[in-house]
Amino acid sequence: MLMAFMIITKIMFYVDNKEFFDLASEEMQDGASWEYVGPRPTDPASRSIPLQGLDGEKFILFKLKK
Repeated sequence: MLMAFMIITKIMFYVDNKEFFDLASEEMQDGASWEYVGPRPTDPASRSIPLQGLDGEKFILFKLKK
């Protein structure tokens, strides 16, 4: 039962973020890579999937850079 829940959760996450994964894959093929930037506020101009802290603030840890 737990395994089925985990699989469904992963599928839902991918489907919800498919456009992001497609664009990130294209950029990585062009030489971009993920760099750790530490906890920072989200940047609408960069590719990232934001996390949300307990206080409700969104932040990123990694950024896709060339």
